[in-house]
Amino acid sequence: MSVSGQRICALAEEAAAAAEPEVALETLTRIREELQEFERQQVARALTAGRTYGNVARALGISRQAAHRRFKDLAKTQRRRHVSRHALDRAGEAAVARAHELAVPLVRGRQPELHVDERI
Repeated sequence: MSVSGQRICALAEEAAAAAEPEVALETLTRIREELQEFERQQVARALTAGRTYGNVARALGISRQAAHRRFKDLAKTQRRRHVSRHALDRAGEAAVARAHELAVPLVRGRQPELHVDERI
C-alpha cells in the first residue's frame, strides 16, 4: 500500500475511534485533503500512462469536461510532449519522403533532382 493509502487508513481509524465529534470532524477534514491529493496523484499517473480525460472521467463518474477542468494543470507537460512528438513524427515522415525521392532515381540509374529549399 502506498504512503498516501496508509495515511488515509490511519486517519480513518483515528476518526472512527474519536470520542468527541469535533475531533472526528477535524480528522475527516484531513482525510478529505489526503483523498484529494491521492486522487490528483492517480489522475497524473493515468494521464502519464496515456489515458484520456474520458478514461479518467468514467473512472471518477464525472463528465470528460469536468475532468479536464479539474485536472488540466496535470497534463500541461504531457500536451507539450505530445505536440513535440507529433511535430517530430511529421518531420520524420517528410525526411523519409525526401529520402525516397532521392533514392528511387538512383536505383533506376538516374541522378535525383536536387532542389534548393527556399525556406532555409
